[in-house]
Amino acid sequence: MRQVKGTTRFLKQPISVDKTETIETLIDVVTLPAGTFENCIRIKSSAKTTVSFEGPLRAIANVEVEGFDWYAPNIGWIKGILTEQTNNLQLGWPGQQMIHQLIKFTK
Repeated sequence: MRQVKGTTRFLKQPISVDKTETIETLIDVVTLPAGTFENCIRIKSSAKTTVSFEGPLRAIANVEVEGFDWYAPNIGWIKGILTEQTNNLQLGWPGQQMIHQLIKFTK
């Protein structure tokens, strides 16, 4: 487990978060448009923070970030999922998710 600094991507304004990254498994099987990859490493990252806003609409917002990344042996990164959520519409939609994945791979 390690701690890393991050920034939200989907919210109306970037919010700094301290993420915890953990290796969840070393033997995932991932099927993508580029093929099926075995013995993949899956890393989970997560963060929670509270942000306060000043001004006419003083408010407190809870922000949660969760991500998963997969790495295949002898290839590297092949897939990532990032989810950001907040309870405050001043920051953006309640939940956003982005998925990136390898579409084509040539040896």
